[in-house]
Amino acid sequence: MIESIVGIRYKTCGKCISALPSTLEFYYRDRKTNDSLTCLCKKCFIEDQMDKVKNFPYPGVSKQCSGCHRFFPATLEFFNLRNSGKFGLCEKCRDCKSEESKFYYKNNPVARRQYHLLNKYGLTQSDYQIIFDRQGGNCAICGINQSNLSKPLFIDHNHLTGQRRGLLCNPCNIMVGMAKDNYSILMRAAEYLKAQDIT
Repeated sequence: MIESIVGIRYKTCGKCISALPSTLEFYYRDRKTNDSLTCLCKKCFIEDQMDKVKNFPYPGVSKQCSGCHRFFPATLEFFNLRNSGKFGLCEKCRDCKSEESKFYYKNNPVARRQYHLLNKYGLTQSDYQIIFDRQGGNCAICGINQSNLSKPLFIDHNHLTGQRRGLLCNPCNIMVGMAKDNYSILMRAAEYLKAQDIT
């Protein structure tokens, strides 16, 4: 069930019944569902996976990794889940799969960037570009332009609700984070600098 609270879409976890923002920060992607998100929140999903590890139905059975060709117990301790295939496990062991992913994203920076945007913020590159164009390619706080930065503008968001707020340069993003999203702390810092005539 998805509810809308103050313009933010919320989804109720099917296990802990917590109403959390309907974003990839709180739920994993699942293309088989109507909203493309898992029915369980990330915390409950992991707990559910761990339960499957303890009760996996193939005790004493070995499976060969197609990457390193070594044999491992056919359990979720050594292989990731897969919807198809023998035992319902990936063809490569967890170590080989991890190395494969690292190699791919290292050599495909655009794909790595797209994965990061989608997995953490639920944004496509086109979505990011719309926000970027709306801000004129500038940091929403200090106004520095992307052309003067070595890294892309960061996506600032509320860590409690998951709501995205805007794009910030790295120093401003760190500043907001260090202030714990508390604007009164930032205001007192501004007053302090003004009183010291450091501005």
